[in-house]
Amino acid sequence: MEALSSNSPSMEDFTHWVRTIVVESSEIQTQPISSPEFDINLTFSFQTYDYNWIIRQDSRDYHLHNLTISPITQKLISLNRQQFSNYSETCQILFQLLQYWPVLDSTRRISADFIWRRTNIGHQPNTGVNLHFHLATHNTNVLDEDEEEEVATCGMVPASQSSIESLEKRIIEHGRSCSICMDDLCEGFSMPCLHVFHGHCIKKWLMINHNCPLCRLEMPTTDDNADLYLPTCS
Repeated sequence: MEALSSNSPSMEDFTHWVRTIVVESSEIQTQPISSPEFDINLTFSFQTYDYNWIIRQDSRDYHLHNLTISPITQKLISLNRQQFSNYSETCQILFQLLQYWPVLDSTRRISADFIWRRTNIGHQPNTGVNLHFHLATHNTNVLDEDEEEEVATCGMVPASQSSIESLEKRIIEHGRSCSICMDDLCEGFSMPCLHVFHGHCIKKWLMINHNCPLCRLEMPTTDDNADLYLPTCS
């Protein structure tokens, strides 16, 4: 198992939601090529970890209030080894594949570079490559002890049924994918923030968590103010 991570700040630096990235790769397995067209199989998986910390006023120690871990989303992509013959073209291909993942552009570039290096080191031309690429986003929130009640509401709280039903269906341009399941989008349902997902994906998500999977926009948790979050038509 190999890991690549960004530099993480000390706990004292956390005053709001901060993202650190961990990239993990299983050992590359080689096998005889079964098809002349596809000899590089990349399995992408993604998961988020939400940490809520409390600063104790008496000791200024940090206490982990709760940890929420999202389900793993996964996607398999098969590519021709010839597409990996040029570094710039390889990074461009991988960057496009990762463009709808909920991570920063800099992370996509680092990830593309990481995959290119792992698939081009010491492999014979007559063998295929299977690479499992796992990206985890760690969100850390730190609040004072007197804000603990607010933190307690930051867990897995479902959105209200009326706000889920108010999501609007949209036709999607070619080449986009759902950031929850990573499959292609032909049509989807729009959040008030205009992020679009498969209907069954986002509705299942909102029945567990009232935050947008990408930008963390909060959907109503009661029907009293659901009308404030009606989708905006473009």
